[in-house]
This record gives sequence, structure tokens and C-alpha cells, in this order.
Amino acid sequence: MTDDLTARIDRLEQIEAIKRLKALYCRYSDDPELFNLFADLFAEDAVLNEPPSEYLEGREAIRNAGERYRSAHRFSRHYATTPHIEVDGDRARGAWQALLISTFDTGNGEEPLWAAGEYREEYVRIDGEWKFSRIDAVG
Repeated sequence: MTDDLTARIDRLEQIEAIKRLKALYCRYSDDPELFNLFADLFAEDAVLNEPPSEYLEGREAIRNAGERYRSAHRFSRHYATTPHIEVDGDRARGAWQALLISTFDTGNGEEPLWAAGEYREEYVRIDGEWKFSRIDAVG
């Protein structure tokens, strides 16, 4: 193979790895039995920005907020579609269309929630594994 072809294949493999990372984000968000793995998808110093309710810095803050999310939401389904991913070495950026369907406990019963928007994301490759370094949820 030529160096150009090898580089193109590597770029496509990295994009697929980032798509898998996002698929795990959705799966872990929605599956109570896997939710404990959610924070591990993030770099240690990651930022998760979901205005107006959350601005979280660091994996432990994300883990703690995730536990609050899980206890309040009785059901959720995260959908991320139409990825646009650009890879530059061990860093990458991405944008996804997003749809969230959930029910949450208001204290007076369960309420449905539908939310749509966009994820704007940054990724970092650490020891060969892609992690989220920043997620901005834009409504």
C-alpha cells in the first residue's frame, strides 16, 4: 500500500472509533446496567456542557452528575445522527444531530421530555483510545 492509502485508511478507522465512542455514550446513558461505565468515556479533565442545567469539569464531576441524572430519569433514549468528524492526529472534532426522549421524576409523578439539538464535541486519543475531551450540547 502507498503511504497515502495507509493514511486514508487510518483516518477512516479513527473516525469509526469515534463513532463507536458516541454509540457507547448513548448506550451507557440509557442502560441502567451499563450506566456506571459512562464517565469512563471521558478524559480526566473533560468538560460536559449542557446548558442551562449543567457545566461539568472533570471526569469525577461528570460521574457524580450522571448519578443524579440516572436517579431522576426513569427512561431515556439518546439518538445521535449525521456525524461530521474531523481527525487531526490525536485530536478530533465532531458534530452530531441529537434527539433525547425520556421520562423523569418531578416529585409529583413522571413527566415526558423530548429534546433536540446538536452535540459539538472534541476528542483526544489517550494510549490509543479515543475519549471525549469536551461536549457542548446546543439546543
